Amino acid sequence: MATTPIQITPGQKLSIINGKGIIELQNDSLNGYGYKIRTTSPNAYKVEPNIGIIKPLDSLKIYVTMKDKKPGCNDKFNILIYEFDHKKSFEELKEYISNEKTPFISRILQVDNIINDKPTLQAEKSSLFLILTILMLIFLSPTLIRNFLTL
Repeated sequence: MATTPIQITPGQKLSIINGKGIIELQNDSLNGYGYKIRTTSPNAYKVEPNIGIIKPLDSLKIYVTMKDKKPGCNDKFNILIYEFDHKKSFEELKEYISNEKTPFISRILQVDNIINDKPTLQAEKSSLFLILTILMLIFLSPTLIRNFLTL
């Protein structure tokens, strides 16, 4: 399997945990590249930055934030990498990408493992039961101790 100068992490599936995910791009070459990230649901995600320049031997993180969307989606992200002179401006990159039809690398990431760590109703009931049990022991313990001592 041939290695590419740009390493994309994660490789196939982007985990969204509590509405947030991270895509990392690592440039292992002495050349610069440009990138653009697209999604099948642009209104459901905020991607920062969704377009940019990767300098030689540099890495960067792209932050994905899920907006009000429910788990179980089939959303995808497409990471497009273009050969681009890293010394050029951001505006030149945007123009280059709009005119360039074929990216150097194209990787599809499936959104996976959408997890919300908000407490479930069962967890809330268990916590409430534990709190009530502790309170009951606190208030009843003097009576229990007196009864035990009188034995």
